[in-house]
Amino acid sequence: MINAIRKAPEGIKAPSSEKARTVLLDECVRDVDKSLTPFKDIWYSHGLSIVSDGWSNIKHNPLINVLVVNSRGAMFMHADEFSGVEKTGARIAEFLRQAIEYVGPSNVLQVVTDNAANCKAIGKELIKALAIFRDNSKLTLLKVAKTRFASHYVLLKRLLLCREALFTTISLNSLRDLVKQSPKMDEIYEKMDNVLGEIKEVMMESMYESYFPQVEEIVLKRWEKMNIPLHCLGFALSPRFYNTHYLEKLAPGGIRRKAPNLDKEVIQGVKQAFNYIVENRDEECLLREQFATFHMKRGLYPLPSTQMDAVTMEAIDW
Repeated sequence: MINAIRKAPEGIKAPSSEKARTVLLDECVRDVDKSLTPFKDIWYSHGLSIVSDGWSNIKHNPLINVLVVNSRGAMFMHADEFSGVEKTGARIAEFLRQAIEYVGPSNVLQVVTDNAANCKAIGKELIKALAIFRDNSKLTLLKVAKTRFASHYVLLKRLLLCREALFTTISLNSLRDLVKQSPKMDEIYEKMDNVLGEIKEVMMESMYESYFPQVEEIVLKRWEKMNIPLHCLGFALSPRFYNTHYLEKLAPGGIRRKAPNLDKEVIQGVKQAFNYIVENRDEECLLREQFATFHMKRGLYPLPSTQMDAVTMEAIDW
């Protein structure tokens, strides 16, 4: 830019800062908006990730950028000022939902909106749980910081110092009441399957129908990274997922449901979870025997009252 200015003919007058940040900038914005349409076709064919990062302007106001990124590069979309905004999980979930709405097709957004609402609810419950912990501890929990030396060790040391307060927190009735209002570990696996079916339903009714196999592949790859044996164990130990009426009802996307003990991936996860839990071979054999008794409905399980409670009660209460 400096070299170009140096070579400019004599008499060329640079625009004022006022014109540069208003008229000329507005023209640039319009040019970028016009160029977005072909880029969106690339987004749908190559996929994209919506990412954000935080920074501060010259007035030290906190800002968050929204960018879209894929294999073809990155593009800045917009920035929001977060001055005076409470930095809660619910507020950030709302910000991300708006960012997705700005970028994504509206007919796919209902699924995203529903999940953003769940994120808000989870965020609120986490804040309440943290408040319960703070009532029982004089120390605060720490997080890993890249700019601090040995911050992982500092974090672990703080967890040990707060151990008693953490035990007290999870044993309080107030937290148990809170947990009953929140999504459970046994529901995560099923909800993931449902999300994929819901996405399929909305895409099958739109112009993006042909892209569903690509979307499915992306979702499954992400799920493989997120899924842990505990998700499978919670799913496999929830009695309502073995209920005949539940299994007869098709899942979103017209997918036929399977009992957890008939799902190879679930059973592999259950075995891995058992390996983490047990302390010796005898205990492992006992867990496998009890699991077989449970999913084959032996002992007390065939009783009508037991089966009715399995559908109407929370798994932990049952």
